[in-house]
Amino acid sequence: MTDSLFVQTIQRARHYRITCLATLERIARLYMTQGVAPLPWADVDETFPDRQAYQEGSLTDTPDFSLYDQMLEVVAPGEGSAPEDEEENHG
Repeated sequence: MTDSLFVQTIQRARHYRITCLATLERIARLYMTQGVAPLPWADVDETFPDRQAYQEGSLTDTPDFSLYDQMLEVVAPGEGSAPEDEEENHG
């Protein structure tokens, strides 16, 4: 977080008397997405596949991403644990 983003977030939180950390994070995210120019493209060395470290890494085991498949499943009301309702806790 840049210094100016931090100051903007704290000023807004002070104005609205916000003390909840989750709300402060949402304010900062809001500021980060408003009026921001697209990020510049990264300079990529096109010879990276030829590097020894890259080639050694290609021999590692394939990661198991099955856990992420469950993230999109819909949980019926009353089942599992629901996230805390942060909308009501603003300070």
